[in-house]
Amino acid sequence: MEWTLGFISAYNKYVHKGIDVADGQDADEIHASIDKHCRSRPFDSLSFATSVLIEQLNNADDSRQVDWLSDLFKLGIPFNPPLSGSRWNLLG
Repeated sequence: MEWTLGFISAYNKYVHKGIDVADGQDADEIHASIDKHCRSRPFDSLSFATSVLIEQLNNADDSRQVDWLSDLFKLGIPFNPPLSGSRWNLLG
């Protein structure tokens, strides 16, 4: 859980155009969202589940939408999708 909160904090600092992509969500709600994702898709990585959550949070409010994946590339943060399978690795 700490990794997910740290990832969201880094996203807020280096990518997000607003103050906090998870504004209005507490740590328990974030944990529940990640847990739900991981239970329904056990072969996804934690980084992918967190990325999905960030996308959902961005889409929750049109004023917060950003093309965060492009922003990650601009910052030089690798996003390496697999050649096959459902696992994604956000940090290399």
